[in-house]
Amino acid sequence: MNTVIALFLALLLLLPLSNANFIVEIEAEYGFSTNAEKHYRSGAANGLAVFLKQEGQIALFFQVTSEETCLMQVHDILYSNDGSSNAFILHLNNKSIGEAVNNASNNNTYLLNQFISTGQAGEEVIIREGLYNLTITVETADEFGVEIDSVSVYMMHCSNITTNVSVVYNG
Repeated sequence: MNTVIALFLALLLLLPLSNANFIVEIEAEYGFSTNAEKHYRSGAANGLAVFLKQEGQIALFFQVTSEETCLMQVHDILYSNDGSSNAFILHLNNKSIGEAVNNASNNNTYLLNQFISTGQAGEEVIIREGLYNLTITVETADEFGVEIDSVSVYMMHCSNITTNVSVVYNG
């Protein structure tokens, strides 16, 4: 009887691991773009941010290895802006998953080193094992553009023990 109770308690402790949520951060400078520039910014995580003008885009790649089916949502786009509002369009493997809009903020370029969060953006999508391409397009921007430091994706309803998400670096 004690063995059965001990096994039951052990299973109760393991259950949260089978349905966990975790965040994966992808640095923007690891992405691919034909129309972006990398700018040095001391406020950026790795000291670099990707500068995009209107219609500019960056493709971020990540590989999922899992026996589970997960949900994914863009958790955050960390950006700097010193000008008019910008709108980002989000695609996952060429399928539109939503957009994010930031607020206008002006301070004569002093805000370019302050990175701000968009918060969650786009819809939740089903993720299985495979290679994924998350593309962010700047739909609207002023002549000063916007700089992106990183993008975080929120993996839901899968375990970070049995699910591995790795960033594919563009080098």
